[in-house]
Amino acid sequence: MYKFAVVITAYNIENYIDEAIRSVLNAVKLFSNVQIIVVDDGSTDSTLSKIRMYEDSDFFTLISKDNGGQSSARNAALDVINSEFVMFLDGDDYIEENIFLSIDKIITTLSPDIITFDAKEFLDDGYVDTIRPPSFSRPENCYGKILNSVEYFNHCIQENKYNVSPCMYFFRVELLDFASFHEGIMFEDNLFTTDLLLGKRNSKVYCLNEPLYCRRLRPSSVMTTLNYDYWFTSLKTVLLTLIRQKPSRLDVRGYRQFTSNILTTACFTFWMQANSVKKFKDFSSLLTNVLFKWPAIFLSFRFIASLILGKKYMALASFIKGRL
Repeated sequence: MYKFAVVITAYNIENYIDEAIRSVLNAVKLFSNVQIIVVDDGSTDSTLSKIRMYEDSDFFTLISKDNGGQSSARNAALDVINSEFVMFLDGDDYIEENIFLSIDKIITTLSPDIITFDAKEFLDDGYVDTIRPPSFSRPENCYGKILNSVEYFNHCIQENKYNVSPCMYFFRVELLDFASFHEGIMFEDNLFTTDLLLGKRNSKVYCLNEPLYCRRLRPSSVMTTLNYDYWFTSLKTVLLTLIRQKPSRLDVRGYRQFTSNILTTACFTFWMQANSVKKFKDFSSLLTNVLFKWPAIFLSFRFIASLILGKKYMALASFIKGRL
């Protein structure tokens, strides 16, 4: 069994996949007890052929499958993971070469179940993005200590610094018994990471104040391509799933606020596409559904303001965020 596994997912990223894989191989030079799993999700360019160039290594596993989306690709890797800890890497990003050494040191000395770390963003052309504020930092009172996973979740929600990307977490493989990736939607990380943290209440989390993950911002990526119909449908699925899980999580202080935040985001998305009677009906139906299932999540200033002011509130919120 390996100490660490890295799952890399790839779809039509022929210009980036080499950098992702090589970043892991560079880190393996410093810490060798690592399994690398690459899942090609039905690429139609040269991505798969580039991945095959690395197949000779014993610790390298390639899974080639029909296109099913990122969640499907990640789920395809779960059965072949053979390690104590695992992390996920998007195939157009890369990791720092000291990542395994840094994580192993923490595991050896403190034995946490989950280690979370920071990330830095960069633009596709190589210039650092200085316009957007940093989005991958954690609450200051979480760094450098062991926290219960529920306590960590509550701190992040309270400070509005809950990062749901599984790429910023190393965690014990047995925690996958409580979490998997919801297929066919965007924003599935909201469900996966929340299940990871709240599925087993006594998990120990260590928060490392070090940017070990490098996230590329590029116009054609899934998260930067604007498809508001898909966004709204996905957010609806996430929201209703969170509400269904409410009975077992009512004692988690931040859970109601987190669910309300998802509702607010759905409201933002609606205002960006509110151009037909059907969309108004869809949004009204969602609000009615939520009102009957969990009316308390309506009691949020951000949601009420976004519902009443619509795009005006969005513009104001964006202006304030840019000034902070």
